[in-house]
Amino acid sequence: SHSILAVGDSVVLFDTGWGAEAIAEVKERFSIDLVVNSHTHPDHFSGNHHFQDCELWVPDMFASILPDLGSMSSGLSGGGEPAREWLRLVREVLGHAPTAPTGTFWEGDVIDLGSMRFRAVYTPGHTLDHFCFLEEERRILLSFDIDLTSFGPWYGHAECDLEQFSDSLHRVLALRPEMVVSSHRRPISEGIAEEIGAFEDVFVRRNETVLSMLDEGPATPEELT
Repeated sequence: SHSILAVGDSVVLFDTGWGAEAIAEVKERFSIDLVVNSHTHPDHFSGNHHFQDCELWVPDMFASILPDLGSMSSGLSGGGEPAREWLRLVREVLGHAPTAPTGTFWEGDVIDLGSMRFRAVYTPGHTLDHFCFLEEERRILLSFDIDLTSFGPWYGHAECDLEQFSDSLHRVLALRPEMVVSSHRRPISEGIAEEIGAFEDVFVRRNETVLSMLDEGPATPEELT
């Protein structure tokens, strides 16, 4: 997952999941003042513990669960073996150590770097606590997991909501960004409206695929999978 470094009067790092080696390189070159997590997914917060001397801000509803991987694993994966595997991935593969936040943000809050101002935009659906940030003068949108990849929207947790996700895409479009910087592809500055439309169309294509599989009669979730 990409992280985003914003350098102005202060230095702000959005998300920390891009790997320990790259984190070490950036820490050598920059004195980071603030770390911001966009939402509750480990590929976005797994490197938090490398920045314990920095302020750490997270979405308000995310703050209480961030230090508690056990509760987070149950909430995201439903408990049982999936939760145990999730914990193994986060602890052993990603090497994450829980870190308590020092502050929170919510809709409309602004991170002011002097030459840049990033406004928090609440965009649930992918997770309940997913946020984007808009740099208002340059119209640069940090969209995180509204990532506009060909894979399409991801909504595999119980808390995910397709209707909210679709509404969030419309909200992002209404912001009229001139550049979109997401967590899983290169930044884009052309055809943004078309990219958002194609991303949302995946909802429709997936639903049509599942419904077509029921033409011959009922099927279990396992059979559909």
